[in-house]
Amino acid sequence: INDVACGSKHTVAICAEGKVYSWGFGGYGRLGHGDVKERHVPTQVEFFCKPPRVWADNIPMFMRNSRPPLRAKSIACTSAACFVVEKATSALYMWGITKTSGEATISPILVDGVSGWQCDNIACGQSSVILSAYYGSNALITWGPSPTYGELGYGEGADVPRSSTKPREVEDLRGATIMQVAMGFGHSMAIVDVSSAGSQKAVEALDI
Repeated sequence: INDVACGSKHTVAICAEGKVYSWGFGGYGRLGHGDVKERHVPTQVEFFCKPPRVWADNIPMFMRNSRPPLRAKSIACTSAACFVVEKATSALYMWGITKTSGEATISPILVDGVSGWQCDNIACGQSSVILSAYYGSNALITWGPSPTYGELGYGEGADVPRSSTKPREVEDLRGATIMQVAMGFGHSMAIVDVSSAGSQKAVEALDI
């Protein structure tokens, strides 16, 4: 097992091959099996466990252009959702629910708002998410529905949003090289490589 994460009532794990397994309470589709049933033993999430396609011998090599099956690199769980960074493309997928008044996703889907980004480190709190990613430059991205407690890092002031249901960059650390992220129930942390030029610029802007 290369990685494991827990929500309030479910567990998700990645094996060395990159296949994903989940078990526990299935409410809101948080297990990713396309239903809301409980699983009492680790069960493969089919989306990340499909076998490679087997081609018939009479199919020429130039026609065998299907992409390899999706595999996971890292995972993180909110209380009722799971987020997975895909190994080959570094795309971000999710299932479950983060906003209880919203609609649940019972099977893995791409996360709207970071499509095309190279996603790296990810962590989750109760319902908020923190992510380091790259798209032309390094970025720290957070989002989470209300109530939040400052863990999104957007700053202070009447015109600054306290929550966001869509991924949003943390302006104070734009361009900084983020080595690792972590998130608790109502707070976040990021380890920054201050030797990089982008990080030095961000640190100087923050006057620290």
